[in-house]
Amino acid sequence: MIVETIDYKKIFVWIQNVWAKSLAAVIMFCVGLSIGQIQTESRVIGDCKYAGAFRVEQQAFMCQRRI
Repeated sequence: MIVETIDYKKIFVWIQNVWAKSLAAVIMFCVGLSIGQIQTESRVIGDCKYAGAFRVEQQAFMCQRRI
């Protein structure tokens, strides 16, 4: 039976390096997602105002005419 010693410090350092490198990508993804969501919302609201309508629900992407 062969017993090898595992160097946990090297594994811990490797995990920290991978996390540190990927954190920026995760943050940029979240920022981009929120900017896109805000831009889409403003387009829908602008289209509804132009059509003289109002928005249906908060998540809906359609307008109804004002009566």
